[in-house]
Amino acid sequence: MAKSKQAPPKTKMPRKFQLPFKHFPKKTVFIGVFALFGLLVIFVKATTPVDTNFITSVTDLGGISQPANFTGRDGGDSALVGGKTTWIFGDTLYAPNVPVTGDLFRSATAAIADVNNPTQVSEPLDSRKAPNQLIPHTPEEQAYNIAHRSGADRYALWPSAIIPKGDGNSAWVLFNDLLISGGKWTTQGTGIASLAANSTLASRQPGMLFAANEQPFREALVVGNMLYLYSSTGQSLCAVARAPVEQANIRGVYQFWNGSAWVGSIGQAKNIIPCSNMGYTVMYNKALKSYVEAIIPNYSRAVYFSYAPAPEGPWSTPIKGFDLPGVKEGSPPYVPNFHPEFSKDGDRTVYLSYSGSTTNVRLVKIGIQPPANGEAASTLAAASYGTATPIATKAAPAAGARVNTGTAAPAATSDTSATSSTPASNTGTTKKATTKPVKLSLWRRINLYLKRHWNAVIDSLSH
Repeated sequence: MAKSKQAPPKTKMPRKFQLPFKHFPKKTVFIGVFALFGLLVIFVKATTPVDTNFITSVTDLGGISQPANFTGRDGGDSALVGGKTTWIFGDTLYAPNVPVTGDLFRSATAAIADVNNPTQVSEPLDSRKAPNQLIPHTPEEQAYNIAHRSGADRYALWPSAIIPKGDGNSAWVLFNDLLISGGKWTTQGTGIASLAANSTLASRQPGMLFAANEQPFREALVVGNMLYLYSSTGQSLCAVARAPVEQANIRGVYQFWNGSAWVGSIGQAKNIIPCSNMGYTVMYNKALKSYVEAIIPNYSRAVYFSYAPAPEGPWSTPIKGFDLPGVKEGSPPYVPNFHPEFSKDGDRTVYLSYSGSTTNVRLVKIGIQPPANGEAASTLAAASYGTATPIATKAAPAAGARVNTGTAAPAATSDTSATSSTPASNTGTTKKATTKPVKLSLWRRINLYLKRHWNAVIDSLSH
């Protein structure tokens, strides 16, 4: 009997694929798709490198002028006092007239210049062509120096900052009191003096503002009627203090930033600003809408920049801006100083001085391009707040090599560009340094973007 033919078993047909939001209102679906697109835009923008180097050019303006018998000096902060620029310097070497007494230098001097021609300075000299000692020594210090008559065994009063007072006709001068002996520098503390307009001889205040066993505060920034001082710790981060400008000589009014609040105890001061043994300087830049710090790393010709929305920070991780032009090998630059009284074009042109590459203080002009979208530099650098790390530096010179550190005496050699009676001419311009953008994680970038554009994102999703 023939086997009957059976129909093949039925197979279950797959259901037609359906979108999960089939039953959602069309407006909701549209908003959802738009939100996904917005997240994609945020992802693309957030992963784009953030360039926080706003330097467009650097021009060397040459050395600050000095009398023909001067063989070198360093330091070089300045301020507008009585309508004139007052420069202050550290060790100043000179060749006096006979009789030679062994008095071959001053540890602190000053000079006056027209603000429109700041590299051409003048100062009174005595009959031996010696300048005034800007900050007078105490009788004990003077007696010690006369007895030893040696640059390697003396008390040195190195000025670090000149701070205009509110009257416009006088200034404070901050200085470090050191005993140099046996190849060692022993700090005696940080002192302060008062200087009248058009004068090169200050009146030293009694005692020390900061004791020898406390942080030496050396760098200064004035904001309104408030003075901010930054310390030098010998480490990669330093502390900040503040006091009213008019009371800068009164220790009891100083407050110290502990990382979250201003307190009266220096022992609670937190090291928060990137710094270097070779020096750093701070100013407010209107074009960048931020506080800007310039740092010279140890044994380097590079200048790094950090940004903050307030004098106490938070400060961003430093990024290299440029290499100083014309720096001589084996004589690294040190003691940078901003000169905001020279700034032009709404701080799109600023000026920075430094010591060490020659036997004199030199001045450079820096061109700045603010962010195209009008944001503050500190906002663009915000994702790197709190991540400040030691700046990579060159290795220390070989043993026996002479290196200027801190505000040390420059070599006793002449600088022909500095002694010229005509204004210093530009000796070279360097373009913006080739630097890598700040490297931040994807989530840090997305977080930064959302913080900056959160209102716009919410706005777009609600309409």
